[in-house]
Amino acid sequence: MRAEWIKLRSTASTHYAVGTAALVLVLGVAWTLYVDSIWHERGLRSAAAAEEGFLPVVQLAVAVIGVLAATGEYATGLIRQTLTVTPRRSRLLLDKAAVVALTAFAVSAAVLLATASAARLVGDYPMAELDVAQLLAHALAATVLSLAGLGLGVVTRSTAGAVSGVVALLFVVPGIVNLLPTPWSTRIGAFLLPNLVPQAFLPERAGLEPLAAIGLLLLYAAVPLAAAWAVFTRRDV
Repeated sequence: MRAEWIKLRSTASTHYAVGTAALVLVLGVAWTLYVDSIWHERGLRSAAAAEEGFLPVVQLAVAVIGVLAATGEYATGLIRQTLTVTPRRSRLLLDKAAVVALTAFAVSAAVLLATASAARLVGDYPMAELDVAQLLAHALAATVLSLAGLGLGVVTRSTAGAVSGVVALLFVVPGIVNLLPTPWSTRIGAFLLPNLVPQAFLPERAGLEPLAAIGLLLLYAAVPLAAAWAVFTRRDV
């Protein structure tokens, strides 16, 4: 696991992805100041919280970390050396998943908590109280997306292909489902990744039962990782 951590933190693309996630703090403060400046002038009654409005940016950034943890080694040819040092492929994949999960959760939780706290410090308009548990739940969802990215990266061995899969999960499929007529859009939408956290951690939210939503959320990581294990342990490289 230590070797995987060293490889991940020493890769420039990891720094770029973390930097993109951290940029949400700046964007969140800017958004809060903007809303604050027009709140009374336009008679607004509500506005999206900064940490929720920019959540997809954080999710996509940490998902890219997961993708690059797999595809980066294929792109550079380092995967052959890695397999020489660690021939047990199941162990190697497990180490990668652990490092990616810990990194993704730490980055997303830190960025979301910092953004929410900063927004409430600089903003002077009514905002919901800081809900740490809900922010950690969103960080968990971002971690799941990062693990899905890792699995897709191992299966496709292509950064573009794996990132496209993540984008489809996060944006494309939900967008298509929203175009469906009611009640199908609501019924199918309840099973989509972006909608699982509210159903899992907000009891008043209609849809799936909390335990079912949590289980489905974990499946979004488990299925790509299982596919990655099946492919990775059977092919030559």
